[in-house]
Amino acid sequence: MSIYKKVCDALGISRKELADKLGISKATIDSWSDSSRISNTAQVALELMIENHSLSNIVGKIQEAQKAFNEYNTGNILQSASDDHKKLVERMKHILSEFKLTTITAAKKMNELGFERLDKIMTFKKYPDFEFLEKFISTFQILDVWLLEGKFAPFDIKFIQSHSLKQLTDEINEFLKIYIVHSSDNETYTKIVAMNKKGQYDFYDNDFCIGKNFIMSGIECGDLLSLYDFYKANKYRIELVQLEREEYDKLFSRDYYAANILKYHKHSYMLDDLFDLNTDNSSKYEDFYQECIDIIKYQLEIRKKNKNN
Repeated sequence: MSIYKKVCDALGISRKELADKLGISKATIDSWSDSSRISNTAQVALELMIENHSLSNIVGKIQEAQKAFNEYNTGNILQSASDDHKKLVERMKHILSEFKLTTITAAKKMNELGFERLDKIMTFKKYPDFEFLEKFISTFQILDVWLLEGKFAPFDIKFIQSHSLKQLTDEINEFLKIYIVHSSDNETYTKIVAMNKKGQYDFYDNDFCIGKNFIMSGIECGDLLSLYDFYKANKYRIELVQLEREEYDKLFSRDYYAANILKYHKHSYMLDDLFDLNTDNSSKYEDFYQECIDIIKYQLEIRKKNKNN
């Protein structure tokens, strides 16, 4: 095959287009059917055109390969990551944030040999297997169905078995700490929080009406006396806590690690005075405070009379 035909085939051009590129007439190209009529200059020019075309193809392939490598190396493959993977990683990031961990320190906490596996999962370069997910769940002691499906809350772990404060007193040796918690605005319930020996937190089911806007029926009054008795029986193992409303709501949402919130809590002097039945400080608090003291005192008197009878 004549060299000019090879050029036309390689570049995908006609003889007329080749003539235009070389700055010669089409008639000259046609005369090259006899290869002996191709001048040395034209021969060199045609050979260079084929060589340059081949080099261009090679460079193009190298550039495509480099682009693909860079996209993989930088983790720029979000478009190919599934929605489930993206949501899973967002939940994992939330947990690492709550425990104030980086990918490296989280991998160390999980007793991984290195941080490569966790890093690849977090940057969408690798799907986690179920062995890894179970390890993540057990390490950070979170709710499995939350991590896997996004249902409920990450720290919705229930371990308190008691259904009465008397039972809770019997169970108290199972806990490292007990907190009685209320909000600084006194517009919501007072609650009991327990921390077990694994460092998990759970909330006692029953709430207590200490604050504004509560209607104190017989049940609420009885619960208040039970809380008073519970505190008196276990006061040296209980911390009285006041939280700002935002922190209070975060704690009981179970979306956040309770230790981060309770670590910097304020002592509740209001609850301290209340359980001491201290009427001298009534003026420091709102009307509900004295009302609660009166309820407790009244019920203590009834108990005393019933006992004497």
